[in-house]
Amino acid sequence: MRRWSRGDRIVRQEVWSGQPWLLGNQIVIEDSDDELVAYTYPGSALTYPDGDWPTPNRRHPWWPRPSWTSNGTLHVLRPGEPWAVWHFWDGSSYEFQGWYINIQRQFERFDSGYATQDLDLDIVVAPDETWTLKDWDVLPEKVADGKFTQSEADEIQAIGDALVARLHRGERLLDPKWRDWRPDRDWVATLEYSK
Repeated sequence: MRRWSRGDRIVRQEVWSGQPWLLGNQIVIEDSDDELVAYTYPGSALTYPDGDWPTPNRRHPWWPRPSWTSNGTLHVLRPGEPWAVWHFWDGSSYEFQGWYINIQRQFERFDSGYATQDLDLDIVVAPDETWTLKDWDVLPEKVADGKFTQSEADEIQAIGDALVARLHRGERLLDPKWRDWRPDRDWVATLEYSK
């Protein structure tokens, strides 16, 4: 299995119906048997391949945003899990803003990166680890647009419900060790990052 080293540049690819519909650049922070940690850095280019996509305007929902903004986002992905933990910071002090438990397809590696697909449901976790649900009313709309079949929507809802049940049981789905992580200035500077 391909392993990357700290500082390697990779591509995060969102795939719908077997075709990429969003590409974003990331830099690898850690890659092990247990997890892949990758950083979407400020200014990371976003590419939207041509296609007739399942949205009202037939484009990716982020189109035409050309690049990632803010202080970037750290993604922690674990093999076999249909979700990832996204970490957010803000401002020049790099104040920690919290996490998203981003429900998405299990990631699959390829030579220059990995593929996944955002499944639209999120759990937003505040720095004190209280949490709320985000976009849990959108699945019927996504079925109507053709992004998901009803069977897929039912599967996605079941994934979300299982995660919520785990949170209600007091299970911790995120590792707080990454909340104090900061980008390496040596390679961040090469990416024209500034605060």
